[in-house]
Amino acid sequence: MSHEIEVKILEINQETIEKKLVHAGGILHFSGEMLAVFYDTPQKMITESGAVLRLRKEGEQAVLAFKTPTDIHSEAKIMEETEVIVSNPEAMQKILKGLGFHEIKTTNKIRREYILPNRVKVVLDQYLGELGNIPVFLEIEAPNLPLLYETVASLGYTKNDCKSWSTYELVKHYNTPQ
Repeated sequence: MSHEIEVKILEINQETIEKKLVHAGGILHFSGEMLAVFYDTPQKMITESGAVLRLRKEGEQAVLAFKTPTDIHSEAKIMEETEVIVSNPEAMQKILKGLGFHEIKTTNKIRREYILPNRVKVVLDQYLGELGNIPVFLEIEAPNLPLLYETVASLGYTKNDCKSWSTYELVKHYNTPQ
């Protein structure tokens, strides 16, 4: 279990950002396709509480995550995140459905994930399929707000460029059906 403190920065120049990340000592930790399936109860209890239940395939690895908001903060999205590696994603899907959860959304994207020497995670995401109209965007995840905004500044952005949005808010911004 950990805390996830993150912001999104929209409509970035991917090539420029990646050069800055490498120059800052960033190591490319993951590059590839990610498929995520989001689950909820028929009454939408998870979504309405601001939480997330997601099964995601990251390359060859599958991860089940449950995220709950810990602080409604205007500057960053702060969630408590519990993850477990799943050896058999198809069986996990059957378990979730057997427990009464149903798929509410599936997303597919290309992700490039960098880890900086200060352990800040910076990802560049490009959605595919029905969300493919969303331009490449940046997510920055850090253990605390000062480090988060130090990283934002080092990449040439300001707090005003940062969005504390969930995926749902990002999709809504680009007027894409959910």
